[in-house]
Amino acid sequence: MRITKADYHGSAHGRQAFPPAGRPEIVVVGRSNAGKSSVINCLAARKNLAHTGQTPGVTTAIQFYAINDAFWLVDLPGYGFARVSQHERERWKDLIESYLEDRRALRLALMVVDARRLPDDLDRMMVDWLRSRQLGFVILANKADKLKAKEGKQALLTLGGHLDLVASESLLFSAHSGLNRDRLLSLISSRLGSGGERGG
Repeated sequence: MRITKADYHGSAHGRQAFPPAGRPEIVVVGRSNAGKSSVINCLAARKNLAHTGQTPGVTTAIQFYAINDAFWLVDLPGYGFARVSQHERERWKDLIESYLEDRRALRLALMVVDARRLPDDLDRMMVDWLRSRQLGFVILANKADKLKAKEGKQALLTLGGHLDLVASESLLFSAHSGLNRDRLLSLISSRLGSGGERGG
């Protein structure tokens, strides 16, 4: 798949602002400091499509991007790091869950983690939640450009061991260098082409 058009559609602070159903959707989840926005920019080959910043947790709403006028790439607020109030964390949690529960056109979740860090309880909870909803996912071990080849392979093994992954559920990735971008685009294309909706 080649991405030839990528446009920011808008933000949603509640389900009433979600785009109408119709197009398939690929959702990006992960910790606030894992590089989700950079991954989106890498996939879209657009430097500033998604906002990136030095302060994790800048995304406080669900962001929708129209890709090739064919599907939505959806960025959820990051979890686990942002310095916000407990009330705001609860609002984010409700927003994220309302999206993941309601969107029947979801085809795949891209869960972004930092390849240099061990997954924690929040990462485990997200994986368990995705599995419980029968939503296909792949974990992107991002920032792999900061690791040597041997370290990258070990990072995947460690990630798989902590989260009980099979080989097809994780992929070394670098939003900086574009490592495995083409492989990920092929995976997304295959999921979009399947036409099937997730289980209930």
